[in-house]
Amino acid sequence: MGFHYVRVKGKLASPQEAPICVYAPHSSFLDVLLASVLDEVPSGLSKAENFRNPFLGALFMASESIGVSRDSAKSRLQSVEEVKYRTVVTRGQWPHLGVCPEGTCTNRKALITFKAGAFIPGCPVQPILFKYPGTPDVYTWVNDGPSGFQLLMFIMCQLHHPAEVEFLPVWQPNNEEMENPKLFAENVQNSMAKALGIPTTGHSFEDVLLMKEGSNLGLPDDAAVVEFQKVSSKLGMNLDYMKARLGMFVAIDTNRDGLITLTDFARHYRLPISSALKQMFSALDPDNKGHVTFRQYLIGTACLANIGSSKTMAQDALTVILSFMG
Repeated sequence: MGFHYVRVKGKLASPQEAPICVYAPHSSFLDVLLASVLDEVPSGLSKAENFRNPFLGALFMASESIGVSRDSAKSRLQSVEEVKYRTVVTRGQWPHLGVCPEGTCTNRKALITFKAGAFIPGCPVQPILFKYPGTPDVYTWVNDGPSGFQLLMFIMCQLHHPAEVEFLPVWQPNNEEMENPKLFAENVQNSMAKALGIPTTGHSFEDVLLMKEGSNLGLPDDAAVVEFQKVSSKLGMNLDYMKARLGMFVAIDTNRDGLITLTDFARHYRLPISSALKQMFSALDPDNKGHVTFRQYLIGTACLANIGSSKTMAQDALTVILSFMG
């Protein structure tokens, strides 16, 4: 098992010139091996669970990587402060800090939203592309694919594994990017996607958490995916709010097919199917497909909640409830 030859394109900058290396797309546990083509083993920013892994834990500790618990705000803050210390205060005195800003493994068909953590210090970063051109694809490690153990067995059944690493030019952030880490991350993401010839999406690691939550509640795997970053930034929702709404959605979707119909809607709220109710439902179903996905439900209910009492839709909602009660 291993890479007999790794094709390298471009040149790695020094830690002084670019303290942070951002890797994408992040699709496999083999990305750690590809990072070894650097002149020296880089430190990393990785989830705390990896430090307890019997195979990778020793590597992360030996490389003085930074562990972060994604469920702890305190841990995330501490990791950001450590990144700032290494890349700003003591810049050039540490090995490169390698970061996979997507935050989770994907299938390499698109780049999902980059987390802002690696871009908060506002220092230069060097984008690095990982490519696995071999077939069949025995590398992609995603939620609905083979397990890590199964992939390991598939990998060991092949004698040769081609791989490519491309070093893109160092990205020097402008003043606007230094003040806005999300903009910095988005611009680097777009640049890397363009070099890879793939699109970007508003999905993020939080979509994985929502997908798992939906699966635990009996929904199809992809029913709870909403493009978290895009929806969150536009409507100001956090993950806990979306999980709560997901629970409400499941309560209405009695057959757990990931879709709510007008009949489901009326049955749950114990309302008769009237023209006013149909009008309300059509606000959640703008395409008139006769059903509503969780994403449509989430956005639609948020928009309805923000409508003033003098608006027609709010009046219609009140009319339905009052007519049924009285």
